[in-house]
Amino acid sequence: MISDFLVGCNANILAPKLNPGYAYLFSVPPALHGEDVAYTWFNGDTSTSDEGLLVDRTIAKAFQRYLTSFAMTGKPTSPGYQDFVMYGQNDTLTNIGLTGLGTPMKDPGAVAQCKFWDEAPYYT
Repeated sequence: MISDFLVGCNANILAPKLNPGYAYLFSVPPALHGEDVAYTWFNGDTSTSDEGLLVDRTIAKAFQRYLTSFAMTGKPTSPGYQDFVMYGQNDTLTNIGLTGLGTPMKDPGAVAQCKFWDEAPYYT
């Protein structure tokens, strides 16, 4: 419940309301919240450690290209990989992981509990 309330549902509720709304799932092991930081700020040092694992150069460069192109153009793209898809009503996000880098997938955070938090029936 706490994970849904603090992280998952907030992202799930906010993403379709942004224009354009893009979302990604960072699934590189250990795939914990905040693990994308070492990839965001990767400087080419292949000995960089992320929770004891080495940062994957290929993923880091592709991820940085997505972030940079989004900052420059408003659309996350990375040459050689699929463009991010709009989040929209289908709860589709882009996977950033060891397999399927840049591929669209159903948001695993799009669960019924999020509708409860979004509708806020506890405030009536």
